[in-house]
Amino acid sequence: MAGRRPLTHQEQRKLLRAVRGLSPRDRALVTCQWMSGFRISECLSLTVSSVFRNDHLTAKIGVAPRNLKGGYGQTRWVPVLPELARAPGKLFGLAAAPVKSPAGYAVVSEP
Repeated sequence: MAGRRPLTHQEQRKLLRAVRGLSPRDRALVTCQWMSGFRISECLSLTVSSVFRNDHLTAKIGVAPRNLKGGYGQTRWVPVLPELARAPGKLFGLAAAPVKSPAGYAVVSEP
């Protein structure tokens, strides 16, 4: 993809500083996008059951083809890195079991 490049170390630090001031929901969304490479629509399509199984975070997260850009292809699987693993816990205030949001989505889109 033209114009795409990794963030420099300085850009990463700027992003981390900016993210600290966000709400837990927005911080989880930015972390999900940054650590997984998912688009915002893909992050918003994640459900609690696609992230948690048996009250534990899954080792990898998949986005169904219907939620991918273009709406076709195969499920996109991404391993859960430690930084990404901490985001849902902070969002839901988890100690053990996840809290279900309305409609079962992991992160509810705000109007």
